[in-house]
Amino acid sequence: MVYFQIRHKSEFDRREARQVINLSRKQYNQEINLTYYNKTLNRKQQQPRCQAASIRLSENSLKGVFWQDFDARYHDTRAGYEILKKLYSSRNFGKLRFKQRSQKQKFDRVYVNKALKIFDVEAGGNDFVVAYGDGQFPLTMKGCGSSAHGRLMRLLSKRVRVVMTNEYRTTKACPKCRDKTRSMRQPMGNVRKTTADGIEYNVNVHGLSYCRICKTQWARDYAASLNIGRSFVHHFETGRPAEYLSR
Repeated sequence: MVYFQIRHKSEFDRREARQVINLSRKQYNQEINLTYYNKTLNRKQQQPRCQAASIRLSENSLKGVFWQDFDARYHDTRAGYEILKKLYSSRNFGKLRFKQRSQKQKFDRVYVNKALKIFDVEAGGNDFVVAYGDGQFPLTMKGCGSSAHGRLMRLLSKRVRVVMTNEYRTTKACPKCRDKTRSMRQPMGNVRKTTADGIEYNVNVHGLSYCRICKTQWARDYAASLNIGRSFVHHFETGRPAEYLSR
Protein backbone atom coordinates (compact mmCIF):
# COMPACT_ATOMS: atom_id res chain seq x y z
CA MET A 1 0.00 0.00 0.00
CA VAL A 2 1.18 3.51 -0.82
CA TYR A 3 0.49 5.51 2.34
CA PHE A 4 1.41 9.21 2.47
CA GLN A 5 1.33 11.14 5.72
CA ILE A 6 1.96 14.70 6.86
CA ARG A 7 4.35 14.92 9.80
CA HIS A 8 3.94 17.67 12.38
CA LYS A 9 6.89 19.54 13.85
CA SER A 10 6.55 18.31 17.42
CA GLU A 11 7.51 14.68 17.86
CA PHE A 12 5.44 14.51 21.02
CA ASP A 13 2.30 15.82 19.35
CA ARG A 14 -0.47 13.25 19.69
CA ARG A 15 -1.19 13.84 16.01
CA GLU A 16 2.41 13.31 15.04
CA ALA A 17 1.28 12.12 11.64
CA ARG A 18 -2.03 11.61 9.93
CA GLN A 19 -3.11 9.99 6.75
CA VAL A 20 -3.80 12.33 3.85
CA ILE A 21 -3.93 9.90 0.92
CA ASN A 22 -3.53 6.17 0.41
CA LEU A 23 -3.63 3.64 -2.38
CA SER A 24 -4.14 -0.10 -1.93
CA ARG A 25 -3.00 -2.68 -4.46
CA LYS A 26 -6.61 -3.71 -5.14
CA GLN A 27 -7.67 -0.11 -5.80
CA TYR A 28 -4.62 0.46 -8.00
CA ASN A 29 -5.34 -2.64 -10.10
CA GLN A 30 -8.93 -1.52 -10.63
CA GLU A 31 -7.98 2.06 -11.51
CA ILE A 32 -5.42 1.04 -14.14
CA ASN A 33 -7.89 -1.45 -15.65
CA LEU A 34 -5.67 -4.42 -14.76
CA THR A 35 -8.52 -6.34 -13.11
CA TYR A 36 -10.58 -6.28 -16.32
CA TYR A 37 -7.47 -7.09 -18.38
CA ASN A 38 -6.71 -10.20 -16.30
CA LYS A 39 -10.33 -11.41 -16.39
CA THR A 40 -10.49 -11.06 -20.17
CA LEU A 41 -7.13 -12.76 -20.68
CA ASN A 42 -8.04 -15.63 -18.34
CA ARG A 43 -11.31 -16.15 -20.21
CA LYS A 44 -9.42 -16.47 -23.49
CA GLN A 45 -6.83 -18.78 -21.95
CA GLN A 46 -9.59 -21.07 -20.66
CA GLN A 47 -10.72 -21.87 -24.19
CA PRO A 48 -10.23 -25.62 -24.91
CA ARG A 49 -7.70 -25.15 -27.73
CA CYS A 50 -5.59 -22.72 -25.67
CA GLN A 51 -5.68 -24.98 -22.62
CA ALA A 52 -4.64 -27.96 -24.75
CA ALA A 53 -1.80 -25.92 -26.27
CA SER A 54 -0.54 -24.86 -22.83
CA ILE A 55 -0.57 -28.46 -21.60
CA ARG A 56 1.23 -29.59 -24.75
CA LEU A 57 3.97 -27.00 -24.20
CA SER A 58 4.43 -27.91 -20.55
CA GLU A 59 4.57 -31.65 -21.22
CA ASN A 60 6.88 -31.50 -24.23
CA SER A 61 9.92 -29.62 -23.04
CA LEU A 62 12.96 -29.84 -25.30
CA LYS A 63 15.39 -30.01 -22.37
CA GLY A 64 17.20 -33.31 -22.00
CA VAL A 65 15.59 -34.90 -25.06
CA PHE A 66 17.44 -37.69 -26.85
CA TRP A 67 18.15 -36.93 -30.48
CA GLN A 68 16.00 -39.87 -31.61
CA ASP A 69 12.91 -38.23 -30.01
CA PHE A 70 13.78 -34.64 -30.78
CA ASP A 71 11.87 -34.27 -34.06
CA ALA A 72 8.59 -35.62 -32.67
CA ARG A 73 8.90 -33.56 -29.48
CA TYR A 74 9.74 -30.45 -31.47
CA HIS A 75 6.68 -30.77 -33.73
CA ASP A 76 4.39 -31.18 -30.69
CA THR A 77 5.91 -28.10 -29.05
CA ARG A 78 5.72 -26.11 -32.26
CA ALA A 79 2.02 -26.94 -32.73
CA GLY A 80 1.19 -25.66 -29.24
CA TYR A 81 3.29 -22.56 -29.79
CA GLU A 82 1.46 -21.67 -33.01
CA ILE A 83 -1.93 -21.81 -31.25
CA LEU A 84 -0.83 -19.51 -28.40
CA LYS A 85 0.93 -17.22 -30.87
CA LYS A 86 -2.39 -16.57 -32.62
CA LEU A 87 -3.88 -15.52 -29.27
CA TYR A 88 -1.11 -13.17 -28.13
CA SER A 89 -0.45 -11.66 -31.57
CA SER A 90 -4.12 -11.07 -32.37
CA ARG A 91 -5.42 -7.57 -32.97
CA ASN A 92 -7.92 -7.84 -30.10
CA PHE A 93 -5.21 -8.77 -27.61
CA GLY A 94 -3.03 -5.89 -28.82
CA LYS A 95 -5.90 -3.42 -28.38
CA LEU A 96 -6.64 -4.77 -24.91
CA ARG A 97 -3.02 -4.42 -23.81
CA PHE A 98 -2.70 -0.93 -25.34
CA LYS A 99 -5.82 0.31 -23.52
CA GLN A 100 -4.55 -1.10 -20.22
CA ARG A 101 -1.13 0.56 -20.61
CA SER A 102 -2.74 3.88 -21.56
CA GLN A 103 -5.03 3.75 -18.53
CA LYS A 104 -2.05 2.99 -16.31
CA GLN A 105 -0.08 6.01 -17.52
CA LYS A 106 -3.14 8.26 -17.21
CA PHE A 107 -3.87 7.15 -13.65
CA ASP A 108 -0.24 7.62 -12.57
CA ARG A 109 -0.28 11.23 -13.79
CA VAL A 110 -3.65 11.98 -12.17
CA TYR A 111 -2.67 10.38 -8.86
CA VAL A 112 0.65 12.21 -8.60
CA ASN A 113 -1.03 15.54 -9.39
CA LYS A 114 -3.64 14.85 -6.73
CA ALA A 115 -0.98 13.95 -4.16
CA LEU A 116 1.05 17.09 -4.86
CA LYS A 117 -2.01 19.33 -4.49
CA ILE A 118 -2.77 17.76 -1.10
CA PHE A 119 0.87 18.16 -0.03
CA ASP A 120 0.84 21.84 -1.01
CA VAL A 121 -2.31 22.47 1.01
CA GLU A 122 -1.16 20.53 4.09
CA ALA A 123 2.34 22.01 4.09
CA GLY A 124 1.15 25.55 3.30
CA GLY A 125 3.24 25.79 0.14
CA ASN A 126 5.77 23.84 -1.85
CA ASP A 127 8.51 23.99 0.81
CA PHE A 128 8.46 20.33 1.84
CA VAL A 129 10.42 17.10 1.37
CA VAL A 130 8.96 13.67 0.66
CA ALA A 131 10.66 10.94 2.72
CA TYR A 132 10.17 7.80 0.61
CA GLY A 133 10.98 4.31 1.86
CA ASP A 134 13.78 2.60 -0.05
CA GLY A 135 12.32 -0.90 0.28
CA GLN A 136 12.64 -3.25 -2.68
CA PHE A 137 9.58 -5.25 -3.73
CA PRO A 138 9.10 -8.00 -6.31
CA LEU A 139 7.77 -6.72 -9.62
CA THR A 140 4.87 -9.16 -9.61
CA MET A 141 3.21 -11.67 -7.34
CA LYS A 142 0.93 -14.52 -8.35
CA GLY A 143 -2.58 -13.18 -8.87
CA CYS A 144 -1.52 -9.54 -8.38
CA GLY A 145 -0.36 -6.75 -10.63
CA SER A 146 2.96 -5.01 -10.52
CA SER A 147 3.78 -2.75 -7.59
CA ALA A 148 3.35 1.01 -8.04
CA HIS A 149 6.10 1.71 -5.49
CA GLY A 150 9.05 2.47 -7.78
CA ARG A 151 7.05 4.11 -10.55
CA LEU A 152 5.28 6.59 -8.26
CA MET A 153 8.61 7.43 -6.64
CA ARG A 154 10.13 8.31 -10.03
CA LEU A 155 7.12 10.43 -11.00
CA LEU A 156 7.19 12.28 -7.67
CA SER A 157 10.95 12.90 -7.89
CA LYS A 158 10.43 14.82 -11.14
CA ARG A 159 8.15 17.31 -9.38
CA VAL A 160 9.31 17.58 -5.75
CA ARG A 161 12.28 16.77 -3.55
CA VAL A 162 12.24 13.07 -2.70
CA VAL A 163 14.69 11.60 -0.18
CA MET A 164 15.05 7.83 -0.11
CA THR A 165 14.87 6.73 3.53
CA ASN A 166 16.14 3.51 5.07
CA GLU A 167 13.22 1.15 5.80
CA TYR A 168 15.14 -1.17 8.13
CA ARG A 169 12.81 -2.37 10.94
CA THR A 170 10.16 0.22 10.07
CA THR A 171 7.44 -2.46 9.94
CA LYS A 172 8.84 -4.40 12.92
CA ALA A 173 9.68 -1.72 15.51
CA CYS A 174 6.90 -0.30 17.69
CA PRO A 175 6.64 3.51 17.27
CA LYS A 176 5.34 3.87 20.84
CA CYS A 177 7.78 1.98 23.07
CA ARG A 178 10.66 2.07 20.54
CA ASP A 179 12.23 -1.10 21.84
CA LYS A 180 15.08 -2.35 19.68
CA THR A 181 15.23 -5.88 21.05
CA ARG A 182 11.66 -6.96 20.25
CA SER A 183 9.67 -6.97 17.04
CA MET A 184 5.95 -6.60 16.55
CA ARG A 185 3.99 -9.61 15.36
CA GLN A 186 0.81 -10.13 13.40
CA PRO A 187 -2.10 -10.84 15.78
CA MET A 188 -4.04 -14.06 15.42
CA GLY A 189 -7.54 -13.83 14.04
CA ASN A 190 -10.66 -15.92 14.63
CA VAL A 191 -10.55 -17.58 11.21
CA ARG A 192 -9.38 -21.19 11.40
CA LYS A 193 -7.99 -23.26 8.55
CA THR A 194 -6.90 -26.87 8.21
CA THR A 195 -3.66 -28.11 6.70
CA ALA A 196 -3.39 -31.09 4.37
CA ASP A 197 -2.43 -33.18 7.42
CA GLY A 198 -5.65 -32.26 9.22
CA ILE A 199 -4.06 -29.81 11.67
CA GLU A 200 -6.18 -26.75 12.48
CA TYR A 201 -4.62 -23.34 13.00
CA ASN A 202 -5.65 -19.70 13.37
CA VAL A 203 -4.87 -17.33 10.51
CA ASN A 204 -2.87 -14.19 11.30
CA VAL A 205 -4.56 -10.86 10.57
CA HIS A 206 -2.83 -9.34 7.56
CA GLY A 207 -2.12 -5.61 7.80
CA LEU A 208 -2.02 -5.41 11.61
CA SER A 209 0.93 -5.50 13.99
CA TYR A 210 0.83 -6.09 17.74
CA CYS A 211 3.49 -4.97 20.25
CA ARG A 212 3.84 -7.43 23.11
CA ILE A 213 5.62 -4.89 25.31
CA CYS A 214 3.24 -1.91 25.37
CA LYS A 215 0.22 -4.00 24.23
CA THR A 216 -0.52 -1.61 21.35
CA GLN A 217 -2.07 -2.76 18.09
CA TRP A 218 -1.07 -0.86 14.97
CA ALA A 219 -2.08 -0.69 11.36
CA ARG A 220 1.17 -1.96 9.86
CA ASP A 221 1.42 0.70 7.13
CA TYR A 222 0.65 3.50 9.58
CA ALA A 223 3.36 2.32 11.98
CA ALA A 224 5.82 2.01 9.09
CA SER A 225 5.06 5.56 7.90
CA LEU A 226 5.68 6.91 11.43
CA ASN A 227 9.01 5.10 11.61
CA ILE A 228 10.06 6.21 8.11
CA GLY A 229 9.33 9.83 9.02
CA ARG A 230 11.29 9.55 12.27
CA SER A 231 14.18 7.81 10.52
CA PHE A 232 14.42 10.64 7.99
CA VAL A 233 14.23 13.43 10.59
CA HIS A 234 16.75 11.76 12.93
CA HIS A 235 19.19 11.07 10.09
CA PHE A 236 18.82 14.65 8.83
CA GLU A 237 19.52 16.10 12.30
CA THR A 238 22.23 13.73 13.55
CA GLY A 239 23.59 11.99 10.45
CA ARG A 240 22.59 8.52 11.67
CA PRO A 241 19.35 6.54 11.95
CA ALA A 242 17.26 6.46 15.11
CA GLU A 243 18.62 4.01 17.69
CA TYR A 244 15.60 1.73 17.71
CA LEU A 245 15.67 1.58 13.89
CA SER A 246 19.43 0.93 13.57
CA ARG A 247 21.12 -2.35 12.82
